Amino acid sequence: MALLKRNIWLIYYLILATSVLLLVVSSISRWHDMEDTYRMRQTSLIEQWYGNINSLLVQQETIMDVVGRKVAEKADPDAMQKEFDRLEAMNPDLFAGFGLTWPNGEIAGVSSSLKEAMQMRLNLTQLDAARDSFLYSMMQEKMVIGRAYQPTSAGMVVPLRKAIRNDNGDLIAIMSGAFWLDTFRGIFTCDRSLPECADIKIIRSRDHYLLFDSDAGDDPDIYHYPMDERAYQRFLSTLGWGVNDGYQAFSGVPVSYLREAADGTRKMGVAIYDERYEFWLALEVDFSRFIAQVRNNVMVYIASFIVFNICLYLLFRLIYNSEEKRRLELLYQANHDTLTGLPNRNSLQQLYDRWREPPGYPLALQFIDMNNFKGVNDSFGHECGDRVLREIARRIKNNIEERDQVFRLGGDEFVIISRYYSEKATLDDARHLVAAITDTYSVDGRNFMLGASMGIARFPKDGRSLDQLLRSADISMYEAKRQRIPVCFFEDHMQDVYLRNIAIEHLLRTAVVNDEIFMMYQPQVANDGSFTGVECLVRWENEAMGGMVPPDQFIPVAEQAGLMPDIGSFILQRSLSELSELQKNMDLAFSVSINISVRQFLHEGFLPALLLEIKRSGMNHVLIVLEITESIFIEDMQQIIQLISAIHEKGIRISMDDFGTGYSSLSLLHKLPVDELKIDKSFVDHILDDASARQMVQSIIAIGKNQGMTLLAEGVENEQQAQLLRESGCDSFQGYYFSRPLMIDDLKDYLQDKVVS
Repeated sequence: MALLKRNIWLIYYLILATSVLLLVVSSISRWHDMEDTYRMRQTSLIEQWYGNINSLLVQQETIMDVVGRKVAEKADPDAMQKEFDRLEAMNPDLFAGFGLTWPNGEIAGVSSSLKEAMQMRLNLTQLDAARDSFLYSMMQEKMVIGRAYQPTSAGMVVPLRKAIRNDNGDLIAIMSGAFWLDTFRGIFTCDRSLPECADIKIIRSRDHYLLFDSDAGDDPDIYHYPMDERAYQRFLSTLGWGVNDGYQAFSGVPVSYLREAADGTRKMGVAIYDERYEFWLALEVDFSRFIAQVRNNVMVYIASFIVFNICLYLLFRLIYNSEEKRRLELLYQANHDTLTGLPNRNSLQQLYDRWREPPGYPLALQFIDMNNFKGVNDSFGHECGDRVLREIARRIKNNIEERDQVFRLGGDEFVIISRYYSEKATLDDARHLVAAITDTYSVDGRNFMLGASMGIARFPKDGRSLDQLLRSADISMYEAKRQRIPVCFFEDHMQDVYLRNIAIEHLLRTAVVNDEIFMMYQPQVANDGSFTGVECLVRWENEAMGGMVPPDQFIPVAEQAGLMPDIGSFILQRSLSELSELQKNMDLAFSVSINISVRQFLHEGFLPALLLEIKRSGMNHVLIVLEITESIFIEDMQQIIQLISAIHEKGIRISMDDFGTGYSSLSLLHKLPVDELKIDKSFVDHILDDASARQMVQSIIAIGKNQGMTLLAEGVENEQQAQLLRESGCDSFQGYYFSRPLMIDDLKDYLQDKVVS
């Protein structure tokens, strides 16, 4: 559908093709309809004529048999003439005359109309036109149709001959009757102007003589010779008649056919065979006449088709002009950022392809990311953030060369493509640009500053494709953020970290299935040294990665790749299962602290899944502590508060991990139902030798006490740290001084030693 919207002419061509197809189908359908109509009309006519001729012949055969017997017994020529005249008078326009011939061929008597033949003393056995049918009739019980010939000057006739036999079956005479050939035409009552009524033929099957041909006119020669044998066989083959087939299957059954005549014209016709009187009755029309009729009908379709498509073309041309104008507008929008008016990623790809064409000058791709821009939107609103983005775009355009091009990729990310001359020149320009875009911003009377980090990748040194350059520039930009410097060029060693993270992501996807991830548990103790609970710590061991992979390496990768919901589900299930069984076996109850990642926490259905796992394990809700980090609060604050409150209402405690290192504030802490604050190891490490670290720890403890929370210090590694924390009011501790993280069996031994005994 999108393709059709993008190309209106495709729709036109589809409609055009459809209309052509409809025209062809309609024309073919009309062809078949007309052909069926022709066939039906021809079949109806020929069945009617066949019935008339057959009835006439049967009737004539009966009359001739009765009359022949009667006159043969008298053997009186005058009596014969009188009887024959009376018979002829019944239909003088049809009957040319009657006569009786003795078996030797001599004429015994004739009607008055054939006196000329009587006076000529003709012998039928010696007359070429009559001999064959005369002799043949002597051997037949049925009436025989003879060849058309002209016995007198009166005209052409078609003779009928019937052998007259006595009661013993002996031949005594041949009774003959003749139809006028001209009046014979009257039987075939058909409007010759109709295309389905054209040429009518009667062909005698035993010798292939034409008995009648409507196209012969006044030319008698056509009746003097039989049809060419090959022409007759071609005629039969068009009817589906085989050499060894008889005529019985065709008797009285109309058969349609299409044949090629000797002159090369094609004939469309229908034929029917009379088995008793041994003739074919055929009705044919020139196929060209049929084609002309079809063409006249199809021309109406073609005219309608042409008119329709002209109107359709004009309509689509109008639509196309309108769509083309709209397309150009959309093309601009598709290739430009609507907020800043800068070209976007689509334009970047197109321009890059042109720039890298020969001679392919060295290029510098500069990737800019504004630091802490999210705080502008969160603090002053998106409208203010949009105005700042427009100002950033203006400053970038004003501080780059005219031949350079700037693009906005989205959010607060910008890319600049420029010619690369040297590292020093590019670095100087980049630093100047960063200084310009990090200068003070003033929006609605508010003045604030933003930081910026820039990563630079060089073509072709750091990549040849746009994706390679963007990846290299992105890697170097994050390196600049890590080093807290404004500009950083991409170096190959940065790629190693990137590739390692890719390998971690790839292997991590199957880590759970391959049973590479497992749980360890680090004991937590109160300030009096008593055991209070454990923190569940996930570990990953992979041979391809060289053994144990530190959590601070694979957890961020899992977060970014969206794998933490699945890994988090494993942590919940495995921790609750192992510790629940341990508590039941040792008859102990202690708190279980489980780290929950940001992605897992915000995953849809997290709370129902958590409650289901707790129910399966059988552990009491009040023993479970969920540890969340301050980084969670950079997400939707309202959603976070509602979810934490819902968890807390189920009796599950909440612990704020790594407090003091991130985003939380006192006002936020006041809104949240947090039960415990965990003091980060980075503060505990320097509590003995750094006054500021010691003061920070004491402040955190004071904040927690004021909020009614318990305090837990992690990373305690010696007695001096533990003692100072006790004196400062810390409630519990966790660290190597008390115990390293333990496997489940080692934890059981630990509890047996420290708690049970």
